[in-house]
Amino acid sequence: MKNKLIFCCLAFVLAACSKNKNLTDDQNDLPLVITEITPEAAFEGDEITIKGKGFGTDPSKIKVYFYGENECPIVSLKDTVVVVTLPVGIWYGLNNYGHFKIVRGIKDFTFDKALTVKKELQLVNVNNLSDNTSRIRPDNVMEFETIEADKIFIYLDGTDIEVTGATITENHYKTFTVNLPPDFYGTDRFEDTATAWVKVTAAAGSRRVSKDYKTRLMPETFINRIAVTSDTWSLKQLLAGGKVLGLTLEGRNLFSRCYFQVINTLSNEVIFTNQLSGSGLFYSKVEMGIPVTSFTQGSYRLSLYTPEGKWMGDANSFTLLK
Repeated sequence: MKNKLIFCCLAFVLAACSKNKNLTDDQNDLPLVITEITPEAAFEGDEITIKGKGFGTDPSKIKVYFYGENECPIVSLKDTVVVVTLPVGIWYGLNNYGHFKIVRGIKDFTFDKALTVKKELQLVNVNNLSDNTSRIRPDNVMEFETIEADKIFIYLDGTDIEVTGATITENHYKTFTVNLPPDFYGTDRFEDTATAWVKVTAAAGSRRVSKDYKTRLMPETFINRIAVTSDTWSLKQLLAGGKVLGLTLEGRNLFSRCYFQVINTLSNEVIFTNQLSGSGLFYSKVEMGIPVTSFTQGSYRLSLYTPEGKWMGDANSFTLLK
């Protein structure tokens, strides 16, 4: 009788063990839940430990996703712990965080506590600078594209000059946009252009990252004379003879992307807009023609602007007759 009782107990234990084993292997029957994720913040490519229950032991029957449908490679798997790698190269949104979701068969579970994705400080791009020789002027609009930067510095003459007054926008990158003041490099620094190595630094707290650029520092555009000339002010004769009005500009550091507008003085309507044209990128004198096909009888003025839209001056007013 005693032996029979022992045999029955042993059979019951074996049956229970067999049943538990079947529960572990038959993952569709297991409850699925996440209870903890560590660490709470990590860099792309870091290993993340997810604790819970019902994960099973077969990696082929479980998927782990982060921030939508970005699958995480599984490093190791137990029924209560799965270790995964945080995906690399995924755009995680402006707030840089996401949630984990585990899918096993027809079941899924999303953890309500988000993980923050830490990103390395980067200086991605400066719009007017490149690895080759480039040019900047004190009145340029500069855009510094960064990741996680708080401040921007330009290193010149042994000193880091902080770029202040920038407008900061955040999309894919954190971009600092600023119109450099005319005296950024000193009011009397250059009579002509000067070549220099410029170091741009993006800073976030004590962290810094820099890039060196070879550039030509240009003095501010300065206009001495703007004049519109013609051998006749008769619109009929100009159109019949295929002639144009003459535009003469004299100054310093005239930039080919500077543009002018011809404006009707009565209606303030812009009749004609065009960029300067000359023999090079920068020059001290420009002479070019203004076609009159879009003009009508009336009085006009001509205004010159930098590429950023800064008004530089007006030419003499002129009147076209019939």
